[in-house]
Amino acid sequence: TTNGYIKVTEDHSLFITQGSQILPIAAKNMLPGQAIVCLNSFELNSNQPLEIDALKLLDPETTYITPEPKNLALIKASGFTKKTFAKFSANNSYRYVNGTRAAPYSFYLHFGVEPNCEVRAKADSYSIKRKFNLNEDFYKLLGFILAEGAVTKRGIEITNTSLETIKYFVEICSQMLGCKLHIQTDRRTWKYKKGVCYKVNLPKIFAEVLYRLGLNTQKAREKEVPYFVFETKVSNIRAFL
Repeated sequence: TTNGYIKVTEDHSLFITQGSQILPIAAKNMLPGQAIVCLNSFELNSNQPLEIDALKLLDPETTYITPEPKNLALIKASGFTKKTFAKFSANNSYRYVNGTRAAPYSFYLHFGVEPNCEVRAKADSYSIKRKFNLNEDFYKLLGFILAEGAVTKRGIEITNTSLETIKYFVEICSQMLGCKLHIQTDRRTWKYKKGVCYKVNLPKIFAEVLYRLGLNTQKAREKEVPYFVFETKVSNIRAFL
C-alpha cells in the first residue's frame, strides 16, 4: 500500500470476510466499509526437511555406492549365501565385498547394511555425498540450473559466458556435493558474441535426485519451478530468485 491506499483495476480480484469465510471479490464490487484480507507475513510454516538423503529417492538397482571399508566389513561378517550368488553372481559379489568394484545400493540392502558414504550413477565417474543440506546455497544453485542448465546424457550441463559466474556456482556445488567439477571452454566465435562460453557438467546422480524432486530442465519452454520451492522459507526463495 501507499499511505494506506491500494490502486488496482476494477476487475482485480481481492479477498473479503463474510462471517467465518474468506471470499474473492472484484474490486468494482467492493462497498465502503468492507475490509480487504491481506497477508501479515510471508513466513510460511513448512514441514520441508532440512536435508536430502539421495538413497531415499533413487533406485537401489541403478545407484552405486563408493566402497568404504567399514561398510564392507559388515557385509563380510554376514557371509555369502546361495541366495546372494543367485541375485548378484559369485564373481560380482566377491568384487563388491573386496572393494574392487562399486556395488549397487541393493547389494547393501540385501545384507541389511545402511552405507554412510558417497553415491554415484552407473558408468559415471562423479560421486556425491549421500546427504546434503537444503540451504540457501542449494536454492541458488537450483535457480541457476533452471536459468542456464540443460539435461544431457552426462547429467546437467550449465553454460555461461561469464567465467566468474561459472566458478562461483562450481564452488557452491563442489562444497555441497563433495566432488571436484571441471570447467570446459567452448570457443566457437560464430555462436557466442564474446567469442567464448564456459560450461560444466554436474554429476548424473545429482541430476537424478533433482528429477525425483520435480525438476525438469529438458526444454526451455517446459521449464517449471519445482513445487518444493514454494514450500520453503522466504530466505531460500530469495536465494532461488
